[in-house]
Amino acid sequence: MARTRSPALTDAEARVMAVIWRTQTATVADVVDALKESAAVSYSTVQTILRILEKKGYVTHEKIARAFVYHPIID
Repeated sequence: MARTRSPALTDAEARVMAVIWRTQTATVADVVDALKESAAVSYSTVQTILRILEKKGYVTHEKIARAFVYHPIID
Protein backbone atom coordinates (compact mmCIF):
# COMPACT_ATOMS: atom_id res chain seq x y z
CA MET A 1 0.00 0.00 0.00
CA ALA A 2 1.45 3.37 -1.06
CA ARG A 3 2.02 6.06 1.52
CA THR A 4 -0.27 9.06 1.17
CA ARG A 5 1.54 12.26 0.31
CA SER A 6 1.39 15.07 2.79
CA PRO A 7 1.22 18.68 1.56
CA ALA A 8 3.38 19.64 4.56
CA LEU A 9 7.15 19.64 4.16
CA THR A 10 9.30 16.90 5.64
CA ASP A 11 12.57 17.94 7.30
CA ALA A 12 14.56 17.00 4.18
CA GLU A 13 12.15 18.87 1.91
CA ALA A 14 12.35 21.94 4.16
CA ARG A 15 16.16 21.92 3.95
CA VAL A 16 16.01 21.78 0.14
CA MET A 17 13.36 24.52 0.02
CA ALA A 18 15.51 26.73 2.27
CA VAL A 19 18.22 26.60 -0.39
CA ILE A 20 15.76 27.29 -3.22
CA TRP A 21 14.19 30.20 -1.32
CA ARG A 22 17.61 31.67 -0.53
CA THR A 23 18.99 31.37 -4.08
CA GLN A 24 15.69 31.77 -6.01
CA THR A 25 17.08 29.51 -8.79
CA ALA A 26 19.13 26.35 -8.36
CA THR A 27 20.09 23.16 -10.12
CA VAL A 28 20.28 19.82 -8.31
CA ALA A 29 24.07 20.25 -8.12
CA ASP A 30 23.65 23.74 -6.58
CA VAL A 31 21.40 22.31 -3.85
CA VAL A 32 23.81 19.41 -3.18
CA ASP A 33 26.70 21.89 -2.83
CA ALA A 34 24.71 24.11 -0.46
CA LEU A 35 23.61 21.18 1.72
CA LYS A 36 26.87 19.23 1.87
CA GLU A 37 28.24 21.59 4.52
CA SER A 38 25.54 20.58 7.01
CA ALA A 39 24.71 17.01 5.97
CA ALA A 40 25.85 14.30 3.59
CA VAL A 41 23.39 14.24 0.71
CA SER A 42 23.55 12.47 -2.62
CA TYR A 43 22.68 13.93 -6.00
CA SER A 44 19.95 11.35 -6.57
CA THR A 45 18.36 12.04 -3.18
CA VAL A 46 18.17 15.78 -3.86
CA GLN A 47 16.82 15.07 -7.35
CA THR A 48 14.06 12.90 -5.88
CA ILE A 49 13.19 15.51 -3.24
CA LEU A 50 12.94 18.23 -5.90
CA ARG A 51 10.65 15.99 -7.98
CA ILE A 52 8.42 15.49 -4.91
CA LEU A 53 8.43 19.24 -4.18
CA GLU A 54 7.36 19.89 -7.76
CA LYS A 55 4.45 17.43 -7.40
CA LYS A 56 3.44 19.19 -4.16
CA GLY A 57 3.47 22.56 -5.94
CA TYR A 58 6.39 24.16 -4.10
CA VAL A 59 8.79 24.45 -7.07
CA THR A 60 8.79 24.40 -10.83
CA HIS A 61 11.62 23.92 -13.27
CA GLU A 62 12.82 24.93 -16.68
CA LYS A 63 15.33 23.04 -18.77
CA ILE A 64 18.40 25.07 -19.64
CA ALA A 65 20.85 23.13 -21.81
CA ARG A 66 21.01 19.77 -20.03
CA ALA A 67 20.18 21.02 -16.53
CA PHE A 68 16.84 21.48 -14.79
CA VAL A 69 16.81 24.84 -13.03
CA TYR A 70 14.32 24.96 -10.17
CA HIS A 71 12.42 28.06 -9.00
CA PRO A 72 10.15 28.44 -5.95
CA ILE A 73 6.42 28.83 -6.54
CA ILE A 74 5.55 29.23 -2.83
CA ASP A 75 7.14 32.09 -0.87
